[in-house]
Amino acid sequence: MKNINLEDNKKVTFAFASVGLYYTAKYAMSALSGFLKYCVLPRRNLQSRYGGGYALVTGSSDGIGKEYALNLARAGFDIILMARDQVKLDAVAKEIKERYNVKTMVIVYDFSKLASLASVEELRCILNKRLPSDVSILVNNVGCAKTGLLHKHSIFDAMRQINVNINA
Repeated sequence: MKNINLEDNKKVTFAFASVGLYYTAKYAMSALSGFLKYCVLPRRNLQSRYGGGYALVTGSSDGIGKEYALNLARAGFDIILMARDQVKLDAVAKEIKERYNVKTMVIVYDFSKLASLASVEELRCILNKRLPSDVSILVNNVGCAKTGLLHKHSIFDAMRQINVNINA
């Protein structure tokens, strides 16, 4: 059996260290690029890209939907908020008007009822009556989740989740 001398051991160690350094630098550059793109460089001008007008955000009474609406209002879009809770929607609309001085519109609709052709037709009629003609952006953010053990969910809970998360 051949003994590994100290010089061979140094070459192998250097080779592995070089490969490790390469991948570390590669991932560090990727992270730095993402940081620059999303945190340092100016944002794109959405108004010029999408032509202004209204942005419709579903599920906008709180959470991610509310943040989408706030960011689009900050970019200068007029906002249409759509969710099932009138009180929460009115509070978000008031906040947007006060902070960004853009037009806001509220449409109350419960997407869990979107289970039949008649309900789809009802939603279509509501949107045809209420939506302005210059809707430039749709953020379809509405969603729901029931946590816990699956066998403890009722069929109503399962169907509600399907109606909101898939049909909407």
